[in-house]
Amino acid sequence: MNHILQLFVSLFGDILPFEFLFQMADVPGTSLDGASHAHTNGLHWEGFPRLLWESLQLFGYTEPPQYDCFIYTAKLVTRCTVKMTIPQHPF
Repeated sequence: MNHILQLFVSLFGDILPFEFLFQMADVPGTSLDGASHAHTNGLHWEGFPRLLWESLQLFGYTEPPQYDCFIYTAKLVTRCTVKMTIPQHPF
C-alpha cells in the first residue's frame, strides 16, 4: 500500500478514496459532479476551511470559499488535488 493511501486510510478509516468522494456527497454543503469532483465549502469540518471563512467574514465577505476535490491514480499512486476558490469581494 502506498504512503498516500495509508495516510488517507489513517485519516478516514478503512474506505477507498473513490468511496470517500461518494460519502462526501452525503455531507451537507457537498455535491458530486459528473467528473467525480466533490464540491464543498468545507464548513462541516473543524480546521482550516472554517477558520478561513471566519477571517474572511471579518473583511466583509458574504460567501465562503469553495473547494473542488478530485482523487485520482497516476503511476499507481493515489493522489488528491484540491482547488480553492474565494469569491470576489462584495464591495
